[in-house]
Amino acid sequence: MKRHVMIKTLQEKKKLHLVLGLRGTLYDYIIISHLSDREKHLIGEVDSRDDLWRITAQSHEGLIKLRPFVAEFLREANNTLHAYSLSRPEHSDYMLKLLHPHQTYFGRRVICSRDTCMKTLDLVLVDERVLVVMDDQCSTWWTDHTNHRSRVTVISKDPRRPNTVD
Repeated sequence: MKRHVMIKTLQEKKKLHLVLGLRGTLYDYIIISHLSDREKHLIGEVDSRDDLWRITAQSHEGLIKLRPFVAEFLREANNTLHAYSLSRPEHSDYMLKLLHPHQTYFGRRVICSRDTCMKTLDLVLVDERVLVVMDDQCSTWWTDHTNHRSRVTVISKDPRRPNTVD
């Protein structure tokens, strides 16, 4: 009964819960040695920008860059966000601290699928009728009887930018 009332309230308020993939949806990552000549200027801009970080991961140095307008998007959608990642929990925690240092956007609504290489809405504790999924890949979602892929809105990459960092 309580769940039904919550769903009805959310539907009446026209309030949706957003499930967001992390890498490729909210930020892009590229290994520094893979930067094109046109993109190498970004290395020198790391200290002067708040949307760009240099990190070392798995013995590779790389750049992490927020996708355009991510900060504004997160502020606007603030209290209905869920993060979903196929990476390790410590990696997801690190990335979410970069995205929002005060941890106000996602709270405890972070899902890491460490036991599988596929995402499923079965782990999101919200009725699917009030969910919108935004991810950069539809292929990472299960295609079981519930047809989770039909709920995914794919955030595409700019085909003119193969490395998606600049």
